Amino acid sequence: MSVAQWSQTAATNANVDPAINWAEGQSPRTVNDSARAMMAAVAKWRDDHGGSLTTAGTAAAFTITTNQSIGALASTPDGFFVVATMHTRSGAAPTLSVDGRTAAAITLDGATAIPAGYLPAGTVVAFAWDATASVWVVPGRAFGFLGFLPEEIKTADYTVVAYTDAGKALVANKATAITFSLPAVASAGNCPVLVRNIGVGALTLDPSGSETIEGATTLVLLTGDAALIWCNGSTWRAFKSLVPRDFTPSGIMAPHGSHRAPSGWLKCDGTSYLAATYPNLFAAIVAYSTATITIGTNAAVTWASHGLVAGDPVKFTTTGALPTGLTAGTTYYVSATNLTTNTFCVSATSGGATITTSGTQSGTHTAINAPWGCTNDLLSFNVPEVRGEFLRGLDDGRGIDTNRSMGSWQDSDNKAHTHSVPLGAGASIGGGGGGGTYLSGGPVTSGSSGGTEARPRNVAVLWIIKT
Repeated sequence: MSVAQWSQTAATNANVDPAINWAEGQSPRTVNDSARAMMAAVAKWRDDHGGSLTTAGTAAAFTITTNQSIGALASTPDGFFVVATMHTRSGAAPTLSVDGRTAAAITLDGATAIPAGYLPAGTVVAFAWDATASVWVVPGRAFGFLGFLPEEIKTADYTVVAYTDAGKALVANKATAITFSLPAVASAGNCPVLVRNIGVGALTLDPSGSETIEGATTLVLLTGDAALIWCNGSTWRAFKSLVPRDFTPSGIMAPHGSHRAPSGWLKCDGTSYLAATYPNLFAAIVAYSTATITIGTNAAVTWASHGLVAGDPVKFTTTGALPTGLTAGTTYYVSATNLTTNTFCVSATSGGATITTSGTQSGTHTAINAPWGCTNDLLSFNVPEVRGEFLRGLDDGRGIDTNRSMGSWQDSDNKAHTHSVPLGAGASIGGGGGGGTYLSGGPVTSGSSGGTEARPRNVAVLWIIKT
């Protein structure tokens, strides 16, 4: 007999439970037995609702054995419930049999069968009896025992499934951008889902149609970010947890007050690194594209939206043969002649005459702009070498420091000038009456003084570059 069969009317409880005798005029010696039996019955009720039970059976036909041993379902009161931990994830349209009684459907609301996968293994679930519909209802579902969520890794775009994915942790892990499409609000239910991005590409949460999440058309999670999302019946909501990160763009150079580069930065010491190790920095300081080259005077290189300026270094590689006049792996310089958005000519020296090509060519050509250096196969590249150097802004067409390319080195120099000592007409050098001398004729050149370079006062720092 179960506590569920006890009545709220005291007078009817005299013999409702065979193990408990509260009949009028009962023998005094049965009082202690009845009291202990009541304590045992309450303890069974406690344990059947505390999550200590575990389901058995299959994903389509679950069973639960209670401590109370409920009676026939027909006599089980409406709202009676039992709590158990799922031993496996539920399948499609599952049923539940409690204490060997007739199996009944598990539903969301007394009519709608739970979707496949709705109840993950390890979650603690309360099953309530709907006496009117003769089905079990899952009025609410715990995320997981002690808060652990069933996790699924997604490596491609994914559409979140209402109910099925509720309570899951969906983890994006993709090298490029990935999108999780959200179900329509009207069919989503509450659908709480934990989403996290552990991939390199950004994760975009995209509501259905014109629907929004936190008032925006999408929610973007960068690497390491996580969000708990749910539907409130009219819109998607999100509690977003951001991982602290440095938003400094790759390729930015900065002075640093230590001889050790901090995490996420490299010394500007000309070292070569693998492009695969620092892909963001490689993309920031090395540009390359397939290109075509014309045959003839002022040979034109076509590179769509190249973004190069006069003086930028360029080298070519090919799967076949370059036209005569160009050598694979040799550094050339973009010429100001015929420079357009998509085309340019090259010269052997910065500011020199444009190259004329001849002969024939074959294969696919690649044009590479790597001002600090890279291998012809684009597998490795060099960071800037600026140790012991002063940095100067690139002229970039202003006309002050012409014929310079990004990364080009310039030796120390002084602006041209002279030192003259004016002398009167007819002046000469001769002996003075008092034993001294006097000057006559042209200018006088002073002797040299100073060190090995021209420099201002300065303080030494370490230049570093963001990876």
